[in-house]
Amino acid sequence: MQLDASLSWLALGLTPGLASRLSARVLRRFDSPDGVFRATLPDLESCHLPAQVAQAIVKKESFKRAEKELAGIQKIAGCSLLNWTDPEYPQTLLQIYDPPVLLYVRGDPQVLNLPSIGVVGTRRPTLYGTQMAQRLGRELAARGLVIVSGMARGIDAMGHQGAMDANGRAIGVLGTGIDVCYPKENKKLYEKVLERGAIISEFPLRTHPAPENFPVRNRIVAGMPLGVAPGNAIRQRGLRRAWERHPAREFRAKPAHQAGRQARHLRCGRD
Repeated sequence: MQLDASLSWLALGLTPGLASRLSARVLRRFDSPDGVFRATLPDLESCHLPAQVAQAIVKKESFKRAEKELAGIQKIAGCSLLNWTDPEYPQTLLQIYDPPVLLYVRGDPQVLNLPSIGVVGTRRPTLYGTQMAQRLGRELAARGLVIVSGMARGIDAMGHQGAMDANGRAIGVLGTGIDVCYPKENKKLYEKVLERGAIISEFPLRTHPAPENFPVRNRIVAGMPLGVAPGNAIRQRGLRRAWERHPAREFRAKPAHQAGRQARHLRCGRD
């Protein structure tokens, strides 16, 4: 999406109280962000929006912030925006119950629609679990799969590191703004993933880590890949709950010592 054509999409996404499901509701009713902002207050209220949200849309309160956000995006090398009508938007995300209306993307957007597998798990793995996550990421990437994770420390980072070891492709899904690397010790890995794939986020610039952001992020980690291969998954309850809302995805929880076998035989399609 051309940045100069994205102001109304940004304004919609930055409207306070308008979460992705409500955004989807008004977009389906009014066809486009421009149509949403042209709507009358009674028309918006008929979509069962909270009164404050409907009034904010009518008053176009978010446009000034959207202009500042757009100026910030233009200063970030390789940063673009994808709305859910763009062909580069991940088509698998359109199948989940509340796809993000707008994604911030750094890197190669073409990688977002390649066959992918999520490698995710606890932030505090055992040494053996760490080794197996890296091996799993490496072997899956060597077979041409893009490795998706939340860029967290622990299993997520090691799955991505394995993909980098194999000169494979990867996608990092952030629970922060696209311009905020968290945790900071993953900065080098962030740059490697950026070179070999893409970093994405639905959060505005300068959004710093907050506990409530990560369950929101997890629905993308669970919903975008064709399958998820968790490491130490019994402790990753938030991701398991996210997956349970997207049962069309393959979710394989294996003991760490079976990682090699999992890489060879993991099913990548949907049932």
